[in-house]
Amino acid sequence: ILRSRFRSLSIIPNVPSMTVKKFFPEADIELTPRLLSSSSDGEHEVSNDSDNSGSLSSMADGDRSWVSRLRQTLAFMGPGLMACLADTDGPCLLTAAQSGAQWGYALLALQLALVPVLFSAQELTARLGIVRGMGMTAMLRQDVGPIAAWLVSAPLLAACVLGLLSEFSIIGQTMTFWGVPVWASNSAVSLTLLTVAATGSYAVAEIAGLAMGICQVAFFLTMFMAAPKLDSMADGLVRFPLDQPGFVKLVTANIGAVIMPWMLAYQQSAICNKGVGQDR
Repeated sequence: ILRSRFRSLSIIPNVPSMTVKKFFPEADIELTPRLLSSSSDGEHEVSNDSDNSGSLSSMADGDRSWVSRLRQTLAFMGPGLMACLADTDGPCLLTAAQSGAQWGYALLALQLALVPVLFSAQELTARLGIVRGMGMTAMLRQDVGPIAAWLVSAPLLAACVLGLLSEFSIIGQTMTFWGVPVWASNSAVSLTLLTVAATGSYAVAEIAGLAMGICQVAFFLTMFMAAPKLDSMADGLVRFPLDQPGFVKLVTANIGAVIMPWMLAYQQSAICNKGVGQDR
């Protein structure tokens, strides 16, 4: 709307003025839900009469119907759930298993403390994808420069490649418990990934990822089957032996398993790919 300099009948959404003025410093308008109309001399005036208010109300009601809100919610959930599933990949599960086997519930307090941190990080990337309409590296290229974009994208690419290799290793070794040879399990995984990539569709990749992620419901079943004792959990919440080098290493490993930069970069790009927020 701002770039077209209000040449057509438009609605200005109720968004923070500081956000718009940051990206469009030439804009000098009051950002409230008002109807803009074009006058004959080319100037644009803001009208607040009752007729316009009624038109605005009816249009807002239509735009915010329960169907559109439901679709928008589902559009948001896809990238967010995919990013959450990245916290339970093979290396992360091994880190969690080692933490519990060596220190019991001593790292439980850390997990609870990381919940708001991860939420804030994911919420920030979602907002950036909606407001800016571009991925993390593209945003860095535009705002900081190509050098900064390459300094961020190159380590992200290396982390993804190394993470993929670790996934193949863990899947292959895990399937040997059921008598499946490594070459067979890794071949099946490779064929699945190549098939999804060959479609060239993000929607297919997201559906495949979420379908496989449903299997993680089994973790809730095993949690209840293990019958954790509340007194042991309470003792672990107040026990934090930072004087032990092994414990400190696992603290670092758990933080890295929860906050992964490539996961956040994926979420921001996925939101842009789905067009979330383009109608705002």
